[in-house]
Amino acid sequence: MNRQKSVIRKQMRTLRFIMWDVLGIALIVWGAVRLGAVYDSLPDILPRAHGYSAIEGKERLWLNVILAAVIYVLLTAAECFPQIWNLPFQPQPEQEDKIYEALHRLLHAEKFTAVLVLLPPVPLPETVAAAGVLLPFAVLGYYMRKIYRIKKSK
Repeated sequence: MNRQKSVIRKQMRTLRFIMWDVLGIALIVWGAVRLGAVYDSLPDILPRAHGYSAIEGKERLWLNVILAAVIYVLLTAAECFPQIWNLPFQPQPEQEDKIYEALHRLLHAEKFTAVLVLLPPVPLPETVAAAGVLLPFAVLGYYMRKIYRIKKSK
């Protein structure tokens, strides 16, 4: 019975990760479509609240879409090759599975939060968008704490 539960849990985890991947890709596509729909109506030079920008025209808005897609692809590639993951400590053999599972979840969560920060599904007020920049760091802190707790447990 336990083996059957383990197989079901593994399938659900895989299904859950697939659903999050589909949602992340849908957010990237939604951001590109949303920008494409209003692109012609935007002014050629966008006003900047905080001074000079190296990229002044409305073309710089595509940078967020490109950056979100590149980050998503790179983190997906890193997620597929656990042999390149580097830890600041050597995990014990009995802890390796739990630690690598937590790292896998970390990478999966980080790619989704990067898309949410760069391409929010709805327009956000400036203060909320500025606070959203801290979201990837909060996710990183949460999972690193979880990994070190696994390391300390015997």
